[in-house]
Amino acid sequence: MPYEKAGLWVCEFLVSPENVKRAVALIRAEVKRIVEKGVTQEELDNAKRYLKGYYVLEFDKNEKIVTLMSGLHQHGLSHDYPQKRDALIDALTLEEVNAAAKVLFSDEAGTVTAVVSPKPDISGFAVQKKDELRF
Repeated sequence: MPYEKAGLWVCEFLVSPENVKRAVALIRAEVKRIVEKGVTQEELDNAKRYLKGYYVLEFDKNEKIVTLMSGLHQHGLSHDYPQKRDALIDALTLEEVNAAAKVLFSDEAGTVTAVVSPKPDISGFAVQKKDELRF
């Protein structure tokens, strides 16, 4: 199964075409900051609140519940994972998160795909397909 031992890290943003390069640069700078200095306790606490809060919204429709349960099965998680999830998130320490960030984000060679319209300044990007850019 693809990504059985790894996952994707996705950052989505909406900017005007002329700001695509600036947005990518800001994201790269933030990742570099996290690798070099780590996240703060406040950032970790905010992230934990967000992760726990949005998850509840995933149970508001049967279709979402079915998709979620299917995903749990695909990833080898037990049916009671939703009940355990908050405790797992709360158990993460600042040290663990920062250590993982150093390992997962230390490689600068990430792939950036931008879907843009109309025609932005794409110098510095290698065009893969129409309206899809690869950095």
